[in-house]
Amino acid sequence: MASLCELFPRDITEKALAGKYLNDIFYLYNYKIILKDDDEVFVYFVQSGRCKVIREVTVVKTKLPFGKSHLALVRPGKTPPELSKDQSLEKRYLVLMIIGHGGYFGVGENLDQTWIVSEEKVECLLVKRSVFKKHDGGRELALLRQKLISSYPSRKEAFKSYIMERNWRKYKKALIDELVRVRCKHVNTKYRDIPHVIRRRHEHYIRKL
Repeated sequence: MASLCELFPRDITEKALAGKYLNDIFYLYNYKIILKDDDEVFVYFVQSGRCKVIREVTVVKTKLPFGKSHLALVRPGKTPPELSKDQSLEKRYLVLMIIGHGGYFGVGENLDQTWIVSEEKVECLLVKRSVFKKHDGGRELALLRQKLISSYPSRKEAFKSYIMERNWRKYKKALIDELVRVRCKHVNTKYRDIPHVIRRRHEHYIRKL
């Protein structure tokens, strides 16, 4: 993402960085909520660290044979369908994007059921929105909001990525469990069970049994 100086007119950014328009410097450590809902006061500029944009969604979980399950996304504001005995409504949390150095948020984007969470130690500069609204009637702020919103994946895209990551984690776990099971399998083979030809050809290794 662009830096603060690239986003706003030079006279405003210089004053903001010099402290004239800077209202606060915000520090947070791992996995702390920075913003929930729109506070309508500050724009946050990430100076260091990384933040996750996390959105809560509702899904229908259907139990399948052999311990498997299927997840289906429920549209926001839509009445959930009637559920069978093998179905249940559950919450899932999708990572929409990562905001790092030079990124920003709090420009009026829709944060309904959405959290901005620090992934590590984060330093943010807080500048009041009113500063930018006074400068040009909020036009720059509107452009920032449009640019930020356009960078968000859609709910379907984010959910698809979540499912792919979920399936990959399950596959890795199953593979590791199988490797551990095979390695820990007890071998009952005795020296006398090995054919004489193999004993002679691989004497060095057979002795280790």
